Amino acid sequence: MSIRRIGIHRSARGRAAVIAAVSAVALLGGAMSPTTAAGQVARSEPGGDRAGGVRGQVTLLSGDKVTVLEHESGVPTAFVQPAKGRERVRFDVQRTRTELLVVPHDAVADVGSGKLDRRLFDVKGLLEQGYDDARRSDLPLIVQGVGARAEALGTTGTTVHHRFDAVDAVAAIQAKATTKALWDARSSVGRIWLDGLRKPTLDVSVPQIGAPAAWEAGYTGKGVKVAVVDTGIDAEHPDLAGKVVDRRDFTGGDRPGDQIGHGTHVASTIAGTGAKSGGKYKGVAPDASLLDAKVCGEYGCFESGILAGMQWAAESGAKVVNMSLGGQDTEDLDPLEQAVNTLSAQHGVLFVVAAGNSGPGEQTVGSPASADAALAVGAVDKQDRIAPFSSRGPRAGDRAVKPEITAPGVAITAAKAGGGGEPAPGGYVAFSGTSMATPHVAGAAAILAGQRPGLSAAQSKAVLMGSAKPNPELSVPTQGAGRVDVQRATRQTVHTDPPALSLGTAVWPHQDDPKITRKLAYRNPSTQAVTFTLALTATGPDGKPAPKGMFGLSTDRVTVPAGAETTVELTADTTLDTPDGGYGGQVTATAEGQAVVTPFAVHKEVESYELALSALGRDGAPSSFQALLINTATGEPVRVWSPKGTSTRRLPKGDYQLFVTVSTGWRPGDPFSMFFRPTPLSMTKDQSVALDARQAQPISVKIDKPGLAQTVGQVGGWWSAGDRIVGGAGTLTRDFENLFTAQSGPDAPADVFSAVIAAGFLAGNEPYNLAWLRSGRMFDGLAEVLADRDFAAVRTDYHRTKTGAIGVKLTTPMLGPLAIAFAMGGDVDQPGTRTEYYHGNGLTWTSDYLQAPGPDDPINFALFNDPVGYQPGRTYRESWNKTVLGPSLPDGSTSVVRDGNKITNSQSLLGDGTDRWGGVVYDFGRTSLFRDGVKVGDSPRPNRGSWEVPADEATYRLESEQKHSAFDFSTHIQLAQTFRSGHTDTSTDLPVSVIRYTPDVDVDNRAKAGQLFRLPIQAQTQSSARVLRLELSVSYDDGKTWQKAYAIPTGAAKWAAYLRHPAGQGFVSLKAKAVDHRGGTTEQTIIRAYGLK
Repeated sequence: MSIRRIGIHRSARGRAAVIAAVSAVALLGGAMSPTTAAGQVARSEPGGDRAGGVRGQVTLLSGDKVTVLEHESGVPTAFVQPAKGRERVRFDVQRTRTELLVVPHDAVADVGSGKLDRRLFDVKGLLEQGYDDARRSDLPLIVQGVGARAEALGTTGTTVHHRFDAVDAVAAIQAKATTKALWDARSSVGRIWLDGLRKPTLDVSVPQIGAPAAWEAGYTGKGVKVAVVDTGIDAEHPDLAGKVVDRRDFTGGDRPGDQIGHGTHVASTIAGTGAKSGGKYKGVAPDASLLDAKVCGEYGCFESGILAGMQWAAESGAKVVNMSLGGQDTEDLDPLEQAVNTLSAQHGVLFVVAAGNSGPGEQTVGSPASADAALAVGAVDKQDRIAPFSSRGPRAGDRAVKPEITAPGVAITAAKAGGGGEPAPGGYVAFSGTSMATPHVAGAAAILAGQRPGLSAAQSKAVLMGSAKPNPELSVPTQGAGRVDVQRATRQTVHTDPPALSLGTAVWPHQDDPKITRKLAYRNPSTQAVTFTLALTATGPDGKPAPKGMFGLSTDRVTVPAGAETTVELTADTTLDTPDGGYGGQVTATAEGQAVVTPFAVHKEVESYELALSALGRDGAPSSFQALLINTATGEPVRVWSPKGTSTRRLPKGDYQLFVTVSTGWRPGDPFSMFFRPTPLSMTKDQSVALDARQAQPISVKIDKPGLAQTVGQVGGWWSAGDRIVGGAGTLTRDFENLFTAQSGPDAPADVFSAVIAAGFLAGNEPYNLAWLRSGRMFDGLAEVLADRDFAAVRTDYHRTKTGAIGVKLTTPMLGPLAIAFAMGGDVDQPGTRTEYYHGNGLTWTSDYLQAPGPDDPINFALFNDPVGYQPGRTYRESWNKTVLGPSLPDGSTSVVRDGNKITNSQSLLGDGTDRWGGVVYDFGRTSLFRDGVKVGDSPRPNRGSWEVPADEATYRLESEQKHSAFDFSTHIQLAQTFRSGHTDTSTDLPVSVIRYTPDVDVDNRAKAGQLFRLPIQAQTQSSARVLRLELSVSYDDGKTWQKAYAIPTGAAKWAAYLRHPAGQGFVSLKAKAVDHRGGTTEQTIIRAYGLK
């Protein structure tokens, strides 16, 4: 069963199920066994709403499939379907601030060592990049270090489509249906990376950087090739006519040119002639020629395509490569960073790369701008003020100087191709971003290369940085050397090596820090000696000037002979009583007509301590382990993998959640011990944590009843801070054999830590759902034997909405307003009736239902239920999918609200006959808001919309419409609600109503034809609206003709209509109009509300 996105509404009355992981023997179709999921459930507060959706299904490199749901809270639910033959493989699940990792145990060591890219198992990230099974039948990979092992790769059915000699790698496509061959051969084929997606990140701006002065001196980039590695170039634009001398498409698509407009804009900024604007929008190096390496398509830029474009550009004679694209940097040296460094050295090409648009937080510079050889570019506005979006340094990991230079990147006007942006006069468009800043620097590099063709890439980078104009208001991690200055770059004769000084990190505490000294060489390739006066400025982490004596130079005056170099020393003294954190500044060497700027930085480590972790296996010998630490203040994870049983990490002062798994092997059935620390580990001193797997206790869960078999189990723990989930982890397993648990450290407050053990058993098609939840402490093993008296029996009818459809029921236990939850699932027949058993130990249970047309089709319908409490020993009756499916406002829901001057709609248009709410993959949807008859705005979604409105009171009309073909009922729904509203000081429910129908239909959702039929009707309202009058019409030809029907009052906001159904099979459609006591109205139409038989 494949999955695609489905919009699903959750009312305030419902839960925001934040479920991190579920394991299933099969997902939908075939013999579906019970499944479990670990996660956090957060009850919504009054006035809130819940919405969510099915995100998709992904196939991991291991062949295992993971299905993900994500609710309005943004926290996902994942269901794991082990591949054939892998049913007994365990799975580790980790949820952090940005990732949802589902890692098979036989991949743990390879992920920990870096042999397998962690992104291959980040199911949230895979979905975000479009690598789900509904959109791709293959998995794009980069396999590095193949070399002599290429033969092994060839035996796996992997298709190689590019080779990258610079990084000893190949780009490959692995069919998801045949991942087993590659998985089994992974030890023989080198390091495997995900071929991930990166994203593409002039009038006043060109004079701002001094380009016209360079033109007047005769420097225009003539004879220099600049490669644009981007979305392509529209060579038909008049400003780019004749500029592109060669082009290649590395996207694998069949649409040449630039359909997005980003690459054309970049190319125009570099080398556009300005022909269409009479020269007004001329590029920085108008006589440079262009190489067009198209690597980005509509959905982003494959890393393999970027690598191919970089390699082609370097081999095609480019002196400068512009890369206005990037992605998140990590401490690893990824293939793109490696390629920048290697190709720069091999071909003398300067890679000018956008720093990224992830500012203003520190250490947000992306990859490959993070590469040593790259010239990383930030963005400033027309007054040289830093753009808020511009990524900041220092570099992740070693805290080196990045970005290294800035350029104009706000509202930059250049040639328009197929993209959007803010309109500019004919043929041009305005964009903002470091993507726009980067081509200014690339153009400057082209001018410099035309002036001095003998410069190496490193020398060009040094000249551009050394001639930059720093803004004294900005720090080095913000601007590097400063804003590029083309005029100064063409005039200066001296540059420094290195062009930036990274002094590293001084380890806390600082009272005995040794002084840090670095050499700085001034190189003068000219024929005349130059004498410089040296000056130094520096600022601290608080933005204030660094104290006198913290930084010093070995001299304040230096003469650099012609054709030679002179070295000075920069010294940092971090023992001074100054704030801890990052310090940076510039050394400026001034001479007549020259000012050589060299940025420098040193990190004065904040208070930090060492954490020594060690583990013994159940045999008493040192054992491999993995650990997850999460900083409770920032949510940032720290991952530790130790194959030999010991590891030491240095951590900033703070509190850390700790989860450790210990195993002497990571194969199915190997002894496996889990340790959770409920109370945060306070790093206020050096700490040692020694874990002994022999202290962990086994888990034994049984039901005293013959014929039952356990099909799934899970252990998990979650940390919370108020209503915020800090993170969580757990293990999914077929059973609890050789799985042990223990607590490390003291208990925690009940609202800080929660733990869960859950299990699913199956007797025929009847599931038994068990869960134990514990607040404040971890389970030290578990031994439980349950009997029938411990369960509630729920006799459940599943009504049919479409013949042949496949459905699965998921159930989640819940304890308190913020508690750990598990989901138990299994396939269900529809129509069908079965008994489901729920562990009645004081828990409440929430349920979800997912449906697809067939076993290989996407999920296209889902329903959700409120928490229900079951008493052990009692029997209950429930129905699912019962018509009429239509608009729903269950008691306590908050779906249409006004907060100040903003009206927001999040109503469910598809609740079932028992007041569940849900969603469907719709063929058409819309929501519109009108104010006094004038349209305020539209939303393309049938159940969502938000609009700013004037403060004065007015009459509003909210219209929603939805058409679908997912199943046979409620195929077209229209809802229009009118109400009065004015400014509110707080979030306020608006007085709207919907009409609910609860006919007595059979499990096929049909009523008897040719008979008089009673139709119960109820008005559900929000706020204080009271429905006084109801008009009803009925249609038996899908709304082509309507007959008036009479609704007889039977109670407050309740009616009954008696309908004479015609003979024969068919459908009944319903149309109603309700009027409330304030004059507000509801008009509602449902085509095919229920069937006739």
